[in-house]
Amino acid sequence: MSFEAGPARERELLSKLSRWRQIALITTALLVLCTAALIVLALRRPPAAAPAPTPPPLIEPSEQPSGASAIEAGGTLAPSNVQPVFSTGGRVREWHCKSGEQVRKGQKIVTVTSETVEVELARAQAWLTERTALIDALAKSMDKAKSLGDDNARARFEVELVRAGVQRQQAAEQLEALNRRKSEGTVLSPLDGTVIVSAPDELIGRLVSPSEPICRVADPRGAWHADVWFAEHGVGILLRSLDQAKDGGIAVEVVADAFPDRVFRGTLNRDDVARELTRRDDGAVLAARVRLDEDSERALRMLPMGSKVRVKVSVPEQSAR
Repeated sequence: MSFEAGPARERELLSKLSRWRQIALITTALLVLCTAALIVLALRRPPAAAPAPTPPPLIEPSEQPSGASAIEAGGTLAPSNVQPVFSTGGRVREWHCKSGEQVRKGQKIVTVTSETVEVELARAQAWLTERTALIDALAKSMDKAKSLGDDNARARFEVELVRAGVQRQQAAEQLEALNRRKSEGTVLSPLDGTVIVSAPDELIGRLVSPSEPICRVADPRGAWHADVWFAEHGVGILLRSLDQAKDGGIAVEVVADAFPDRVFRGTLNRDDVARELTRRDDGAVLAARVRLDEDSERALRMLPMGSKVRVKVSVPEQSAR
């Protein structure tokens, strides 16, 4: 009885072992497939975005006092240390740098030459070329006379050759002096900074006077401000508010297009407002300069020159009447 049960028990164990082995194989296959799927998903996942640059510190906008209205204006950021560059007068010939380019003090910016110097240069060059050709012709003629034994002709050509040599030397000296005068028309940068030129291509060939600034050079390392333009309809309110504020100026909120969620601060003084309206974008505007406070200037200086801003000036209600 026990002997017959032995083989049956063994077959039962083998059957159970086979089932467990199948379960283990299926489990292992599932684990492998899950692992492979996770690896594929990880490879397809897009790379993490680079951290955004640290924005300037947030400056909370000040609460507008009750009974006050606001005047807004658009403008741009600019360095406060900007020097106009003048020439000796003449015709603009060549730009040695582009607008927006960084230059060092003493670096060439533009060449401006007078028409008189240009005419004299052309004449001197033509005279020098003519004398050089004459010397070559006289030298050949003298050699020919010498080979023919014509001493009279040879002597005459020799005298003319000496005279032409003196004239060529004079022409070369005159040309050198004129080139020095022309080089004096090269305008140099008065400081390290950024060149600002309006329509440089249109200036080529144009006559400029010594009192007319041909370009500007701005020093971005110094103080910065915002050049803004107030529309004509708000000028009267603005000027009355400035007259009431006297030397204290008016507080201004500044928002840069690059940082639309941040508000910076500055001050508008009466002396920083133009005396009369000008035309801009088919409308009458009043130009003004907003002085940035220290913290705002430090934050906004990271932006390029000419970056757009919006300013808001809060004025008392009685000024708006």
